[in-house]
Amino acid sequence: MGYVKNETAHYNEFPWQKKHSICFWSVLDTLSESPSACGEVVDSRLTWFFFLYSVTSGSISYLYQFATHSLSSMRTHHFPARIFLAFILCLFAALTFAGCGGFSNPVEKLQKELAAEKEYAIILNDMREEGNFVPSYYHQYRIDKGETKEVGPFVEVTEPFYKKNEPYLGMALATKTPDGKATNTPIPNGYQYVGNPEYGRWRQDESGGSMWEFYGKYMLMSQVMNWAGFGMNRNHYNNYATNLSGGRPYFGSNNQYGTNGSVTKTQKPDFYARKSAKMSQSQSRFKNKINQRVGRSKSSFRSRGMSFGK
Repeated sequence: MGYVKNETAHYNEFPWQKKHSICFWSVLDTLSESPSACGEVVDSRLTWFFFLYSVTSGSISYLYQFATHSLSSMRTHHFPARIFLAFILCLFAALTFAGCGGFSNPVEKLQKELAAEKEYAIILNDMREEGNFVPSYYHQYRIDKGETKEVGPFVEVTEPFYKKNEPYLGMALATKTPDGKATNTPIPNGYQYVGNPEYGRWRQDESGGSMWEFYGKYMLMSQVMNWAGFGMNRNHYNNYATNLSGGRPYFGSNNQYGTNGSVTKTQKPDFYARKSAKMSQSQSRFKNKINQRVGRSKSSFRSRGMSFGK
């Protein structure tokens, strides 16, 4: 019995994760070549290594691969019931821990690493789901520090964390402004600078209303937010400020930001193409299963009919 590596997850890890992943897969390679070694792994400290690694790294897929291979080997080589039971209990504890959100919050971790920065924005740049029977979930973050922008690798996250942030594609999940104010409320990136006199000013438009206008040095922000040369009026800003103070995500005056927003769909076509392809694949797989079941039912019916005729 072999195993299947999640090459995407393995390739897209941060350096510190990659070092431990190499060790993980090396041990699995050994088990694959010598199944009898599985007993030694399960009945030794290495069991706790895999358990702790899977928990601390947030790698549910690694835990699943190791469990699948080890359980199969234990059944084949008839290991004592106490070893089998101990392994099942460890596996159950790990999955329960993961399901309760026991893995570290990657956004909070990045915030701690960026604590010394004057300003930052942690943006959900991309996300994806892989696998069918045991799905794995991934986030990709972009970190903006002033004019510096850095896109990180995909990192695995728990299902609850993925579902919680699923509506916020392209939005800033956490920000810190130059005045030291930090928030974990999702907002369109750039909105945190509106109202700050260092970045722009309120000006009166032709109808007598107030519009926010970034200074020339920061005009790029209005392009990022797809303002098309126009600004944010005071009423929209007040709505944004009210949501922010109440800890409620803000998706724009017309809900144009976030996963279902028109601006995001324009800026991230690859995400939606990938999502559409996955949905079509799932529908096709479901249709094939239905056809197979219908085919088996017809075959069984014909067999009974022929038997009845005799």
